[in-house]
Amino acid sequence: MYFTTHLRTGAACCATTATCPSKTATASVTGATSPCTSAAAMSDPIRIVAVRYQCPHCRRGRSSKSATIAHIDRCWRNPATRSCKTCAHHVVVYGEPEVGLPGYERCGADGQDLDPITSPVVKCPLWAQKES
Repeated sequence: MYFTTHLRTGAACCATTATCPSKTATASVTGATSPCTSAAAMSDPIRIVAVRYQCPHCRRGRSSKSATIAHIDRCWRNPATRSCKTCAHHVVVYGEPEVGLPGYERCGADGQDLDPITSPVVKCPLWAQKES
Protein backbone atom coordinates (compact mmCIF):
# COMPACT_ATOMS: atom_id res chain seq x y z
CA MET A 1 0.00 0.00 0.00
CA TYR A 2 1.34 3.46 -0.90
CA PHE A 3 0.14 6.94 -0.09
CA THR A 4 -0.26 9.61 -2.72
CA THR A 5 -1.41 13.21 -3.16
CA HIS A 6 -4.11 14.32 -5.55
CA LEU A 7 -3.08 17.12 -7.90
CA ARG A 8 -6.57 18.62 -7.87
CA THR A 9 -7.52 18.34 -4.21
CA GLY A 10 -4.13 18.29 -2.54
CA ALA A 11 -5.51 15.69 -0.14
CA ALA A 12 -3.40 12.75 0.91
CA CYS A 13 -5.07 9.39 0.47
CA CYS A 14 -4.32 5.79 -0.25
CA ALA A 15 -5.00 4.96 -3.89
CA THR A 16 -5.80 1.38 -3.02
CA THR A 17 -8.54 2.05 -0.45
CA ALA A 18 -11.96 3.67 -0.38
CA THR A 19 -10.49 6.99 0.86
CA CYS A 20 -9.47 7.83 -2.70
CA PRO A 21 -12.43 9.67 -4.32
CA SER A 22 -11.90 8.18 -7.76
CA LYS A 23 -9.31 5.40 -7.36
CA THR A 24 -7.27 7.26 -10.04
CA ALA A 25 -5.18 9.44 -7.80
CA THR A 26 -2.01 10.98 -9.09
CA ALA A 27 0.78 9.22 -7.32
CA SER A 28 3.52 11.64 -6.39
CA VAL A 29 5.41 8.72 -4.88
CA THR A 30 5.25 6.58 -8.01
CA GLY A 31 5.73 9.46 -10.46
CA ALA A 32 2.41 9.14 -12.31
CA THR A 33 1.21 12.39 -13.88
CA SER A 34 -2.44 11.86 -14.77
CA PRO A 35 -4.76 14.13 -12.73
CA CYS A 36 -7.54 12.88 -10.54
CA THR A 37 -10.72 12.62 -12.61
CA SER A 38 -13.20 12.58 -9.77
CA ALA A 39 -16.24 14.80 -10.42
CA ALA A 40 -15.86 16.37 -6.97
CA ALA A 41 -12.18 17.03 -7.52
CA MET A 42 -12.69 18.56 -10.98
CA SER A 43 -15.29 21.09 -9.76
CA ASP A 44 -13.18 22.37 -6.86
CA PRO A 45 -11.00 25.45 -7.43
CA ILE A 46 -7.27 24.84 -7.47
CA ARG A 47 -5.36 26.78 -4.84
CA ILE A 48 -2.00 28.13 -5.93
CA VAL A 49 0.42 30.33 -4.06
CA ALA A 50 2.72 32.68 -5.94
CA VAL A 51 5.53 34.50 -4.21
CA ARG A 52 5.96 38.11 -5.35
CA TYR A 53 8.44 40.76 -4.24
CA GLN A 54 7.47 44.44 -4.14
CA CYS A 55 9.45 47.67 -4.09
CA PRO A 56 8.66 49.53 -0.84
CA HIS A 57 8.93 52.90 -2.60
CA CYS A 58 6.87 52.59 -5.79
CA ARG A 59 5.00 49.31 -5.19
CA ARG A 60 6.25 47.72 -8.42
CA GLY A 61 6.15 43.95 -8.08
CA ARG A 62 8.29 41.19 -9.54
CA SER A 63 8.55 37.43 -9.16
CA SER A 64 12.33 37.48 -8.70
CA LYS A 65 13.87 38.68 -5.45
CA SER A 66 17.18 39.60 -7.11
CA ALA A 67 15.42 41.66 -9.80
CA THR A 68 13.46 43.51 -7.11
CA ILE A 69 16.63 44.27 -5.15
CA ALA A 70 18.24 45.61 -8.34
CA HIS A 71 15.14 47.76 -9.00
CA ILE A 72 15.19 49.23 -5.46
CA ASP A 73 18.79 50.38 -6.05
CA ARG A 74 17.66 52.48 -9.05
CA CYS A 75 14.01 53.26 -8.14
CA TRP A 76 13.10 56.87 -8.88
CA ARG A 77 11.01 57.10 -5.72
CA ASN A 78 13.79 55.82 -3.43
CA PRO A 79 15.39 58.79 -1.62
CA ALA A 80 18.70 56.91 -1.44
CA THR A 81 19.05 57.10 -5.24
CA ARG A 82 18.90 60.93 -5.13
CA SER A 83 16.62 61.16 -8.18
CA CYS A 84 14.45 64.02 -9.42
CA LYS A 85 11.24 62.45 -8.11
CA THR A 86 12.42 62.74 -4.48
CA CYS A 87 14.18 66.13 -4.80
CA ALA A 88 13.01 69.38 -3.25
CA HIS A 89 13.91 71.18 -6.49
CA HIS A 90 11.69 68.99 -8.69
CA VAL A 91 8.90 71.05 -10.28
CA VAL A 92 6.05 69.55 -12.28
CA VAL A 93 4.11 71.94 -14.52
CA TYR A 94 0.85 70.44 -15.67
CA GLY A 95 -0.12 71.58 -19.13
CA GLU A 96 -3.51 72.10 -20.69
CA PRO A 97 -3.88 69.41 -23.35
CA GLU A 98 -7.27 70.83 -24.36
CA VAL A 99 -5.57 73.89 -25.84
CA GLY A 100 -2.33 72.18 -26.89
CA LEU A 101 -0.06 73.17 -24.00
CA PRO A 102 1.95 70.13 -22.89
CA GLY A 103 3.14 69.72 -19.33
CA TYR A 104 6.79 69.44 -18.40
CA GLU A 105 9.13 68.80 -15.50
CA ARG A 106 11.81 71.23 -14.44
CA CYS A 107 14.74 71.25 -12.05
CA GLY A 108 14.37 74.26 -9.77
CA ALA A 109 18.04 74.14 -8.77
CA ASP A 110 19.40 75.00 -12.21
CA GLY A 111 16.20 76.10 -14.00
CA GLN A 112 16.57 73.57 -16.81
CA ASP A 113 13.67 71.61 -18.26
CA LEU A 114 14.15 67.87 -17.80
CA ASP A 115 14.57 65.90 -20.98
CA PRO A 116 11.84 63.22 -21.12
CA ILE A 117 14.33 60.77 -22.66
CA THR A 118 17.12 61.08 -20.07
CA SER A 119 15.15 62.03 -16.96
CA PRO A 120 14.70 61.60 -14.14
CA VAL A 121 18.31 62.10 -13.18
CA VAL A 122 19.70 59.62 -10.63
CA LYS A 123 22.54 60.46 -8.21
CA CYS A 124 22.20 64.19 -8.89
CA PRO A 125 24.81 66.46 -7.23
CA LEU A 126 22.16 69.22 -6.81
CA TRP A 127 19.69 66.91 -5.03
CA ALA A 128 18.09 68.13 -1.78
CA GLN A 129 15.72 66.20 0.52
CA LYS A 130 12.01 67.08 0.15
CA GLU A 131 10.36 68.32 3.30
CA SER A 132 7.49 66.13 4.43
